[in-house]
Amino acid sequence: MKLVQMINSFDRLVLRASETHSNSLLVVIDGKVCLETYRDRLPPLMPLRSVTKSVVSLVVGHLIDTGRLKSVETPVCTFFPQWGGDPRSQITIQHLLTHTSGLAVRLNAEQIESPDDVVKQALEAELESEPGSRFAYDNVVVNLLSGIVERAAGQQLDEYAKANLFGPLGINEVEWVRDRHETALAMAGLSMKAPDLVKLGQLVLNQGMWQGKRILSAEWIAESTRPAMPWLPDSGYLWWLVPKWSRVTVTKGLVRELADSPLSSPVLDKFRRLQGKTLKLSTLQSYFSDAELQEWQARLKEGIIPGLRSSTGVTEYIMAVGDLGQYLIINPRQKLVVVRQIGDSDYQDKRDSFPDILDEIRYIYSSSKKGIRALSKSSACAASRATPSVPL
Repeated sequence: MKLVQMINSFDRLVLRASETHSNSLLVVIDGKVCLETYRDRLPPLMPLRSVTKSVVSLVVGHLIDTGRLKSVETPVCTFFPQWGGDPRSQITIQHLLTHTSGLAVRLNAEQIESPDDVVKQALEAELESEPGSRFAYDNVVVNLLSGIVERAAGQQLDEYAKANLFGPLGINEVEWVRDRHETALAMAGLSMKAPDLVKLGQLVLNQGMWQGKRILSAEWIAESTRPAMPWLPDSGYLWWLVPKWSRVTVTKGLVRELADSPLSSPVLDKFRRLQGKTLKLSTLQSYFSDAELQEWQARLKEGIIPGLRSSTGVTEYIMAVGDLGQYLIINPRQKLVVVRQIGDSDYQDKRDSFPDILDEIRYIYSSSKKGIRALSKSSACAASRATPSVPL
């Protein structure tokens, strides 16, 4: 693909961003801004929603790097002794970082989104399964990390992040929601401009280095952005991972185990017909309707049915994802960082979450490596400043 064709592929990405009512879109290749566009020409301060969780992961890494936290294996009850006398004493910081604490959260959306005391709310959760045995995404228990940061560092989560993460990166304009007890939320609540979020992506891409200065250890970046559990190939420490490829073998033993699980007959029958086959995960998924896919994937995440026997390639994308379609996307091999943001008032339906954003990014990279190198070195990309913004 010629350079001009690759630049035109950016036009396709911008078109999709516009169609999905995006507010901000940045593409950085090899540290150079190759695309920067905003609806209002200037980057707005935007709520990151659950992208906040990935930022919290970076903060936890800094605490471990500096010895304020011993390791991710540290029990949560070290900081909250009220758990010391019951089975919750087995829950570690790693369990919080991987959504595998085993705690059951039975709260409605209003209670979760408008908490009076996020730490107290999380501490009251009851143990439902053995810590480390199942994945259950939540927006309550993860807030314990904010309380741990406060107790380990002697500062609120947002204050510590500003002093030790944002400040060194030159990020000066952020907002972070606190509850009524002045505890910064860990589940969400951080607002940031797209160029500053790109800086966090570059920090991860450069293995903890920023402009020649080490901010986080390479060891933490590697540990937090690789599969946290063998049965969780798409999850790191509050990061989502997309492997280059994923294949699943539908073994006889797996089908036998599935027969004993609470799957509906149509789903089970399809697994039986696929017995003995080794398929790409995307191919396996194509055999099921949306409702059937949602059924078995939800139960797989909940640990109700046995885990699929899968093998995966190296991680292609590291992602922080927030509700409505807030994205921080990192491709280490391609030296790529992409940020996309959308505002509450601009979101109309689920299509605006830009679910095909990775497909559009891959389309750009369908060119030769020579074309990619040429683009990053061309006048279309600037090393120290963005090209003139094109409104979405």
